[in-house]
Amino acid sequence: MKMEQISTTRMRHVGTFNRPQKQKGLTLVELMVGLLIALAIIAIAIVAFNATRSSQRTTGMQSQLLQVVAAVQKVAPGPNYNGVTEATVIQAGHAPTNMVNGTSLVNSFGGSVTIAAATYGGGTGAADNAFVTTFNGVPRSECNAVLASANPTFTRIVVGTTAVKDQYGASPLQYNTAAATAACDNDANSISFTYSS
Repeated sequence: MKMEQISTTRMRHVGTFNRPQKQKGLTLVELMVGLLIALAIIAIAIVAFNATRSSQRTTGMQSQLLQVVAAVQKVAPGPNYNGVTEATVIQAGHAPTNMVNGTSLVNSFGGSVTIAAATYGGGTGAADNAFVTTFNGVPRSECNAVLASANPTFTRIVVGTTAVKDQYGASPLQYNTAAATAACDNDANSISFTYSS
């Protein structure tokens, strides 16, 4: 029996010496998987950042539109907006400070903003009974969201030369998402918003 014990003990020791040592560090496959996971997380973060930035710029423009309406109404309470321009709003000190660039206005996308008196109502309105605020340089990616949010406030909305809403025009046109999407096909759109009291 002693012989059997000795041989099993030797076998145990012999087996221990022949076993490969545990490897330290990462294999190439493990390293590649880790790298792919890290790249996927970075890509998701970039997409989320861009979406948040776009949303903030759209919200900023929506806010700017309402600030312009309020500023114009302080300068000319209406219903006569004769002589109202971006320059008169700036000179009166009512222009949103975050939009003022010297003697002009700039929107959250870096495009120019103009304000002008207008006659609106399908040819039946009184002279200068409305004003038009034009935002230039609105990106395609934000155009639809801006139009949808502006729809309730403005009586007429034109993208480039295409009317997407004309509430009191000779041929009234209700806001249509499909028409707005088709009109927002440029990388830098010009949108005119008509406000009438």
